[in-house]
Amino acid sequence: HCIQMNYDYVAGGEQYNVRDKMMAENVLWVMEHELKHYNNENIILFAHGGHIIEDDYTMNFRDMLYINAENKDILYVTMGHHLSNYLGDDYYTIVTEAKNNSFLADSNLPNDKRKLFSIERKGSLIDAIGAESPSIKFCTSEYLKQAGIATWDLTLIGSYFNNINTFIPARFTINTNVETCFDAMLYFDQLTPNIDNRSYLDK
Repeated sequence: HCIQMNYDYVAGGEQYNVRDKMMAENVLWVMEHELKHYNNENIILFAHGGHIIEDDYTMNFRDMLYINAENKDILYVTMGHHLSNYLGDDYYTIVTEAKNNSFLADSNLPNDKRKLFSIERKGSLIDAIGAESPSIKFCTSEYLKQAGIATWDLTLIGSYFNNINTFIPARFTINTNVETCFDAMLYFDQLTPNIDNRSYLDK
């Protein structure tokens, strides 16, 4: 099993799918360990939204502008897909979204500097939720459906970003089915990084 997965990761062009499958196996091992030794039946897992969502999706690495990326579409089978299949309704997914984001990331250039990027989201979900208070809101997928939001391009923020201070939704979002992809959303008016250490910024 390990030899086959190592081959798929190194030579089979399935790096991202192998990674998420192994992440799911690690989570299931932790759950088994917690139950066996501490009688804990549940765990809380913090991870990137692109890993925890329950639906598969297609990524085009040309659009994502990653360094040395091949120009092809890849079907991404997420960790959440595997966990949802194994755990069923016991797997409860909460994603995050924000009207305004600012974050630190590497530009898509071969250097070791990081830049501060800012993005602003617009559209049906922001219109439905953003006008309400408080500035942080917990929304179930059922609430979003009742608000008329069946799909949403969920923001993806990774370690790399394009080299201009603009946000292009087609490149950094996943089109999600609200009913099948996640159970709830934490919505924020604004999210910002910890930028106390200014040496990380590309001035």
